[in-house]
Amino acid sequence: MGIHQQYHMNSSSSSSYLSDTLPSKLSKDDYDFIWNNPNELDLLDMKKSSIMSTSQNQDYFLRVLPCIRKLFIRFDSICPNIYRIHCSDSLRVLNEIICLTNEYLHISPISTITTSELLVNDKYFDDFISKLRLPTISQKRSYPIKNTEILCFGQGIQSYNPNNELNKTCLFCFELTTTTKTSSSLPIDVFILDPDDKLVTIDLKYINTYNQGYTKLFSCSYTPTTKAGMYRISFFYNNVKIVNQQHMIFIRHSISNPCFYQKKEQSSYEEPIKLPQQSKYKKKLFLSN
Repeated sequence: MGIHQQYHMNSSSSSSYLSDTLPSKLSKDDYDFIWNNPNELDLLDMKKSSIMSTSQNQDYFLRVLPCIRKLFIRFDSICPNIYRIHCSDSLRVLNEIICLTNEYLHISPISTITTSELLVNDKYFDDFISKLRLPTISQKRSYPIKNTEILCFGQGIQSYNPNNELNKTCLFCFELTTTTKTSSSLPIDVFILDPDDKLVTIDLKYINTYNQGYTKLFSCSYTPTTKAGMYRISFFYNNVKIVNQQHMIFIRHSISNPCFYQKKEQSSYEEPIKLPQQSKYKKKLFLSN
């Protein structure tokens, strides 16, 4: 039912358009100055990152929003060579990095706003980046050595996440680890079925390869549009279903007013108390007296 997708890594030679010298003379202690000057920061860390080895990677890096570049650089300094900016969609990149910061560092942005709102809110975005500037010890991930394994993480694959709503794009990431170093073309498929067992359209993207070539990182986005209820997510590798990787995701009705449920709950306690009406007989007695 699904469409088989293959992903090819870029092998073009690195671009040499960056100058060998930075725009200004910066010492290693000028951390605050670099952080407050995006251009200085971008050029300094782009030259250090091995993920910026191709001209296409550099092009995507320069096409996303400056705040996304800052976030990527901070994450890459803590967890080097895990994430690669693979597209110019700033919102998608933000969602993917949030998946990774939550999984690797147990750090997430404020949960009361959506990622779309976070992207345009400087205060909340800076607060999120500041969390990543704190000294953090990332746990070394252990990878399987016997079986093919998929590790999923992110909002879009959490069973009961309040932000998983109808007509809103959900996204999650997953790592595919195999027993051998696979080629750049991977026969990996993701199938999502709605409550009526109808196939949901997905956007599956390859991000990066690490763990000495045994692990590849993907992201998958989908927009449920048919009805609220339980959605099933399954994975197939080499056209064989991975048995232990079926996830049940609850998609709720979209709420235009985020205080809808709260107001509804309050109204049940604020209904006016209705006094019992007097019967006509008692009313006539009262008048006759």
